[in-house]
Amino acid sequence: MKLLFAYSIEDSVSLGVADELKSLLGMEHDMEINGNRHFIQGDGIEMIELGTSLVNADYVEGLVKADLIVFLSRHRSAKGVTAFTVHPEGNWGTAAELGGRPKELGVSSPVNMLRFMRCLKAAASEAGSDAQVVYEATHHGPLLKTPSFFAELGGNQEAMDSTKLRSALADAAFRFTHPENDTSGYSKIVVHIGGLHYSGRATQLAMEKGYAFAHIMPKYYVAETDMLQQAMKRSDMPPELALVEWKSINADKRNMVLDKLKELGIDYERV
Repeated sequence: MKLLFAYSIEDSVSLGVADELKSLLGMEHDMEINGNRHFIQGDGIEMIELGTSLVNADYVEGLVKADLIVFLSRHRSAKGVTAFTVHPEGNWGTAAELGGRPKELGVSSPVNMLRFMRCLKAAASEAGSDAQVVYEATHHGPLLKTPSFFAELGGNQEAMDSTKLRSALADAAFRFTHPENDTSGYSKIVVHIGGLHYSGRATQLAMEKGYAFAHIMPKYYVAETDMLQQAMKRSDMPPELALVEWKSINADKRNMVLDKLKELGIDYERV
């Protein structure tokens, strides 16, 4: 697998984590691609420095061809809650305020996201951090055809500036480059429907049962049932079924979801 890490000089967390990861991997600057610095490591791992916001980096596919792109990023938390987050990209609704396109999902990589979540858990624990590690719902850009996901550190300014927390994210990315560190595999590939933007239920199922999530549709968008077909198809491995977070969705909207799943021939599980 040709793995590409992408970071932005507009994001201090992204820049700091990337610099530490370069050191851990022994990466060297080998060229400039359209003015963007490119780094490489002998095992085929690459990194690209971008001069724009990562959510608007649709052009990255034209710079470097890869099998998987991991965006190292700051996470913006309105409540300032310290957390490490992982999520795929895309917009469920008609707005695309943070990149991508309205009602378009990117191609997710569920098993790789699960692996990264496990790496984050291990790295955060080793660093002595009690920051939560959680899946976020699918949101924002860029819109890519290459499988990709965001790996983020969020919180208040103190958390953003924390050398320990940035190092934990860099360590997780380093662990991720060594698949032999994770031998537990996965049990099912699924799409999650319902719940909050920070999906505690999806995180629990991932950590305890090995569920690998392709896309996560929060309860605010469950009326967009026309998006469910994209959610099942835009993944580098096909989901087996949909998980419906039953109590988080009112009966009328839940019935809309169930009717659409039946129309598409998609099995579901109550969670």
